[in-house]
Amino acid sequence: MINSILQSNKITSFIVLVFISWTIQFISNEFIITDEVWYSTYGEQLTIEQIDGLLEWNMEYWWFSYLFAPVVLSLKILMITLALIIGGVLFDVSLSFKKTFGIVILTEFIFIIPSLFQMIWFISVEELISLNDMTSFTPWTLYYYLSQEELMSWTTYLLNLINVFEVIFILLLTYLIKRYLLDSEKTEVKAYKIVLYGYGSGLLTWAVFITFLSIQYS
Repeated sequence: MINSILQSNKITSFIVLVFISWTIQFISNEFIITDEVWYSTYGEQLTIEQIDGLLEWNMEYWWFSYLFAPVVLSLKILMITLALIIGGVLFDVSLSFKKTFGIVILTEFIFIIPSLFQMIWFISVEELISLNDMTSFTPWTLYYYLSQEELMSWTTYLLNLINVFEVIFILLLTYLIKRYLLDSEKTEVKAYKIVLYGYGSGLLTWAVFITFLSIQYS
């Protein structure tokens, strides 16, 4: 089944991924992140008129976030694909761009799960009071289990990056590359090296960049 997906048009898989993301975003915006949540979140930082203006902007330009999401997603998938291909070059392995691109799209579905879990949680278990409650409710990350009050603000992204779904993503990415892109004589170790040197180094570079920005503007 996976092999047939990799051989077929990747656009269909990407459209499904975007559609699921849009659905979660729509339900969250309509039923979870209400006007009261915005007032509760920014009530001490902004005036009522400023919050009203923010809500009016959201209503008028609601389409912007839906347009922005697939653009960011496509760039992310493209960058990971290129990073893996570069990782393959480092170990004298030529990876097919189309198949690698397809594998990255499939593994990207992993990151739908935490968003889906948050949506279900705040609909059926706990009422969302502030946007901070949603951003801090990440029980799949290392950050969630540490004393957040004692942590430096610039460590937030790094500690959130260490999470269960990131590990699953790396493991699944490694398995699919080994199973569908490498020759039978290539070892699993080489697949791990391609992912860790390709995707891992890119992720580390991005994390350092975000941390640097956090330190500069904190």
